[in-house]
Amino acid sequence: MPNVSGNPQYNYESQAANEDPSFDEVYRGDYNISNRWKAFVRVIRSHQTQNRPYGRADTGNSLGLTPFYAPTYGWSVTGSITTIISPTMTNEFQYGRARNGIPGNGPPSGSPYYRSVSKIDIPLLYPRPTRADSSPISASRCRRREFQTQLTRFAGSPYANTNPITNFTDNLTKILSTHTLKAGFFYEYAVKRRIRSGLTMPTFSSTGTR
Repeated sequence: MPNVSGNPQYNYESQAANEDPSFDEVYRGDYNISNRWKAFVRVIRSHQTQNRPYGRADTGNSLGLTPFYAPTYGWSVTGSITTIISPTMTNEFQYGRARNGIPGNGPPSGSPYYRSVSKIDIPLLYPRPTRADSSPISASRCRRREFQTQLTRFAGSPYANTNPITNFTDNLTKILSTHTLKAGFFYEYAVKRRIRSGLTMPTFSSTGTR
């Protein structure tokens, strides 16, 4: 919107808040298979959408023309079986699987950040590593007698980040007289997958004094 603050240093103002609507679900079931076997399963699901009017980590801009959305998510499944082998010995096996994701969508359809919408036809020198339809223009502001560039960039947008994890645990417990012995193992496999995020989008800007 136009500047109405009376400050002659700026001719444009934009103010919008971030929004993070979220919703979590937890489900659990316990089942006594017999007097010696017991089991449980728990499922957790998390939903959240990050609404960023001025971009995210992979995008940065000061114009606030359209928001950027990141429908983040996470879920986990845990299962356990406990066995009473004898009055003095028990075994517990547990399995877990979890995954979280941070996908970052590009600008929404019809956004002026797209070259086809803003009608900016400046060619890109290296279009392949970039989002070819994104505008390469940066936004600037005038402060005192210098033009200070406020970058509007798309660094690896759309963005994708996932972290799947799998683990197994098994514990054997034995009571010997007044002593309790416990042995077991734990195995975990975790992967971090994400696209390369860097300043791959070229920008054109102007600076000067007056």
